[in-house]
Amino acid sequence: MNHSPESTPTPVVDEFEFLPVAVRVHAVRRRDPLADEPKLGPWRPDDTVRTVPQRTIVFDCETTTDHTQRLLFGSYQLFVDEATHRARRCVEEGFFYADDLPEIDPHGYAELVRYVARHRSVVSHGLNPKLRLLSRAEFVEQILWKWGHLQHATIVGFNLPFDLSRLALAATPAGGRNRGGISLRLWEHLGGEHPFRPRIVMRTIDRHRTLIEFATTADRKIRHHRGRFLDLRTLSFAHTNDRGLSLETACAAFGVDYIKRDVEHGVITADYITYCREDVDATLRLFRATMAEHRRHPINLKAHNTLSAATVGRAYWKAMGIGFTDERLPGFSPEVLGWGMAAFYGGRAECRIRKVDVPVTYVDFRSMYLTCNALMDTWKHITAEHVRLDDVTTEAASLVAQSRNELAEQFSEQEAWTLLHTLVEVDPNDALLPVRAKYDIAADTWGIGVNPLRSTDTAWYAMADVLAAVILGGPRPIVRRAYRLVPEGQAQGLKRIELCGDIELRPGRDDFFRAVVEHRHRVDNDNDRTPEDRQRITRFLKVLASASGFGTLAEYSTLRTTEPVIVDVHTHRGVFAAATTNPEVPGNYCFPPLAAIITAAARLMLALLEHAVTEAGGTYAFCDTDSMTIVSTKAGGLVPCLGGDHQLDGADAVRALSWLTVDAIVERFADFNPYDRSVLPGSILKLETENFDTKGRRREVRCHAISAKRYLLTTTTGEIVRKSEHGLGHLVNPDPDAAIHWIDQAWTYLRDPSNEPAWLDLPALSKVTVSSADMLGWFAPINCGLDYPDQIKPANFLFLAHPDRLDLSDGLPVAPFETDPDQWLQLPWIDRNSGQPIRVTTAPIDGGLRESTVRIQSFRDVLARYLAHPEAKALGSDRRPVRPDTVGVLRRRPVHAITPAVCIGKEATDLEDHAIGLNRSEQQATTYQHSGADLYAGLVVPTLRTMSTVDVANGAGVPLHTVQRALAGRNIPRADARQRLTNYAVEHARRHVGTVRRTEPARNLLYRFLNARQSNAQPDE
Repeated sequence: MNHSPESTPTPVVDEFEFLPVAVRVHAVRRRDPLADEPKLGPWRPDDTVRTVPQRTIVFDCETTTDHTQRLLFGSYQLFVDEATHRARRCVEEGFFYADDLPEIDPHGYAELVRYVARHRSVVSHGLNPKLRLLSRAEFVEQILWKWGHLQHATIVGFNLPFDLSRLALAATPAGGRNRGGISLRLWEHLGGEHPFRPRIVMRTIDRHRTLIEFATTADRKIRHHRGRFLDLRTLSFAHTNDRGLSLETACAAFGVDYIKRDVEHGVITADYITYCREDVDATLRLFRATMAEHRRHPINLKAHNTLSAATVGRAYWKAMGIGFTDERLPGFSPEVLGWGMAAFYGGRAECRIRKVDVPVTYVDFRSMYLTCNALMDTWKHITAEHVRLDDVTTEAASLVAQSRNELAEQFSEQEAWTLLHTLVEVDPNDALLPVRAKYDIAADTWGIGVNPLRSTDTAWYAMADVLAAVILGGPRPIVRRAYRLVPEGQAQGLKRIELCGDIELRPGRDDFFRAVVEHRHRVDNDNDRTPEDRQRITRFLKVLASASGFGTLAEYSTLRTTEPVIVDVHTHRGVFAAATTNPEVPGNYCFPPLAAIITAAARLMLALLEHAVTEAGGTYAFCDTDSMTIVSTKAGGLVPCLGGDHQLDGADAVRALSWLTVDAIVERFADFNPYDRSVLPGSILKLETENFDTKGRRREVRCHAISAKRYLLTTTTGEIVRKSEHGLGHLVNPDPDAAIHWIDQAWTYLRDPSNEPAWLDLPALSKVTVSSADMLGWFAPINCGLDYPDQIKPANFLFLAHPDRLDLSDGLPVAPFETDPDQWLQLPWIDRNSGQPIRVTTAPIDGGLRESTVRIQSFRDVLARYLAHPEAKALGSDRRPVRPDTVGVLRRRPVHAITPAVCIGKEATDLEDHAIGLNRSEQQATTYQHSGADLYAGLVVPTLRTMSTVDVANGAGVPLHTVQRALAGRNIPRADARQRLTNYAVEHARRHVGTVRRTEPARNLLYRFLNARQSNAQPDE
């Protein structure tokens, strides 16, 4: 890259604000939190006896259309094959019906009987062609129990949790390892629990994926295998990364020809029965197609255990012989893992020009994270026998001392990127660094911005972030320590595989990240494949790349426990103990230092692009992880914009670069291309298709950005070419029959309020399913006293309304799902807090309305708030934090960190649920408190509970009733009593575990004592 002499560094604003900041930590319990759980039996999901025929059950249920969605009838097919999961030899087809259907709907039952008598089954040649007709009880006994459980058949459906819930007789909260899930009872004996039949337990991972298994029976001496439940919605998602698939769209994605029959639902007719039968046939053909796709991958991963492309990615690593982190790097310092988590930040996303239409060129980096991995040669670390930590403090300080242009020039060469496998402890010194802070105190959430940071404490960052701070301008961070991760040797047992069954990959020789990107490009340009195949495979490879690129290395799973557990909290400032009910379990390949380095490299790439743009005198409207909208026109020039550094006709303006200048910047990044140039020639920075018309001609695109992830790209004629659905995508379409999607209509209205859509005053609702025990509990007052078929059941579809009041004191309304928007306000709404009926309205509430009425947000309200959404991590041109009415050029917001930083775990996976109102807690991460109160609650009280209350009272000199109340958790003693209790607990711990050194902190003594007791404890029976 050619650069002009170094320009003047960007000035840093003087007005630093004191804001709370947070750092992530590596917090793990020394023992497996599941170690004390009773085992369900000797069978595991992977246990497969391949010498016996494979059994497969494919079924589907049809239900009423009211809020109960109770079972009417269903259809099934049963297969027995010698080949593994081919489902070619159908041995039985039939129907099942609700046990009480003959009484509640005799006409519907009679229609089923007639249909079965008049039609033949699709069983294989030579078998009895008669269709079977079973009651629900007969179906679960003769098919699910006999074949699904005893014969270990794979139970297949699309949205399987819904269908299984229709077959149940009762649903209760699950316990043990499935705590938080739902337990279904399908069999009964003498009107109660069947002692020799298992329950089915469903535990939701997210709104799209559910773990399903056979659980224990009432007689716990009988052991059961966990079963093979294959939800094709999940398997289709894993191979397409499309979360919104229906049976029809999933069939289309896998080349299965299927269009649903148009019938009236809820009324049993011959057409409706045929519709259900066709659904089962489509499910069967989709099963065959997804299994064929699954078998393309040379991995030992059962289809029913495949939850996402990340699962497939981990299986690829395992198939290549790459050992788990604790196997490859035994004894790797937890302290360094804590540094890595402190340095771990996600993609950089920010808005630079707010609510002003500006002409832009939209550019995007090719496979950003994989490209950074390829440039840094990270694959050597993953396949290494060991990873060594070298002190490179002097070298790091020397790099940081270079000029902006020298660094930009150096990192245009691929060789320099191998220097980035480094963690650096710095004094921030007002440098532009990623900062996780509470920018919007009212929202009480942690946001991430690249901002000037001032702190009395040091902080850990990846080297790429430190160098990006220099390249972006302003003061330089001061390097205190720096350590580089150096791979040593090559792991033993690496194995050759064929990626997607197409190309050979040798992990000891070939770079997995390069191979995935290159193969994706080959598939995308393979005209011998159908468009559906190309789209599906390239989407899968894209998400496989992303998951393997850094997600697998930063994987933590959050468990829910009823009792607090003690965890080691490894942070940027050392280690301490804490108690939590949400312990995090690192994934098998979790290695935070490497994950932090990869995401930081992506931010360095964006910094290099920003430097190239500003060096040419330009700016950008927004950037998001791997993309940027550069302000530009065909000829360049000035564009009116409040807060710009230039003047046009007496008004503020920003400079637009010419298309030629932008093209030259794009071409600069050709030097970064780490791929085979015969497969992927040219620059890794590319002009997106939005910049061209249907004939391939360059056109002007205009950008209107509200905040980092809320933006619109249009042509000069107003045609929408790209829109953000962030903050809107969770809402139900209020105009499903319109030719123009409602979000397109919404953006048109946002830009021109005179274009009001007809649905503007309808309630803005989110569609959810009853997927957890907590959600099922919302309806306990309604379900109480009702038979299960008449209850609101697990996996039922629901509407969630969004109250207008922020304090939510008036209720949280939910209602059964309804497709007709005109009926939404008249639905039987209930308050999910109290379970009581509640009225809702989108009109202003006055004194004439009853107290049980809640005003909920309309689409008008949602769009007004959407338009006012601030870019909290930035300042306006007036150097004040962005307000709803702020427009024009934004500036970085200086942060003066309130120390010590708050220690948090990896952000929870329920962010999406929080966005739609399922999770009302604003704090989206587990917080670990390192304080005296935490010492008392997390360590002192558990230690004292190991003794008798009388001994504690006598030994500490505290009244017995105070000790009893304190250890029962009914109160916290006053400071003097708390100190005596703490001293006594410490002395007790010292007597039992001894002192490592005279100055050993009390926290460490108590923690070692409790860990020693945990290690000696026997698992629960």
